[in-house]
Amino acid sequence: MNTVENSFAIVPSLPHTKCYRFARTFLLQASCFTALFIFIDVSSVAAAYWNIDGSFGRPKLAALIFGLFWSGWVFLSLLLILAYFREHLLVSQNTITKYGCFFHRSIQVTEVNAVIWRGNHVVVCTRSSKMKIDLSPFTRQNREGLTRYFLETFESRIQEGCSCEVEFARNRQAPVDAAICVWLLFIFTAVSLGCWILECGSQFLACGVASGLAGVWYLRRISARRNPTSGSPSQ
Repeated sequence: MNTVENSFAIVPSLPHTKCYRFARTFLLQASCFTALFIFIDVSSVAAAYWNIDGSFGRPKLAALIFGLFWSGWVFLSLLLILAYFREHLLVSQNTITKYGCFFHRSIQVTEVNAVIWRGNHVVVCTRSSKMKIDLSPFTRQNREGLTRYFLETFESRIQEGCSCEVEFARNRQAPVDAAICVWLLFIFTAVSLGCWILECGSQFLACGVASGLAGVWYLRRISARRNPTSGSPSQ
């Protein structure tokens, strides 16, 4: 392979631009979160507005607060669904282009002077800008393909916090963001059940049970992703 003059890039053998899109599991998770938050939103607003168990002193105000709070979470989960359809990454021997929900930007490969690895994130730096790329929404195969692209395209002396074995091992693990989501769901479950125990309303029981079931389901998916061959006979 030939080194590009006055740059830190090594010309890879890419015949054309390659497009990387999010994994279908990202859409499934975003859809589940949307359904969960819509259910919590509607049920909490209805329970407060009609004051089902008489626990609300000002039902309309409580319904407004619940509606605004949970509608915000519905909006964020809808943004995740939009991200699945719009966000993608184009890489070639000349450019790296990142498309977001409402913007896109490109970096010339020959202008890159640093590639910083931070867990499942890659920060591509030039003298005037930075591009942060999250590898976790992609499939394992695409994560490994992107990892190989960065390792083979740029010289090792400009790469920080990276080794081939370490990055491939990291990309085989479940994303850290997924674990954070599980913890948030279980924390919300504990808070909701605590409010129900303190007789703040039966709607908190429904919210706690729903978020607890979502957390267990999500945890099982993470465990399955970390141990894809568990339970299967070795070949």
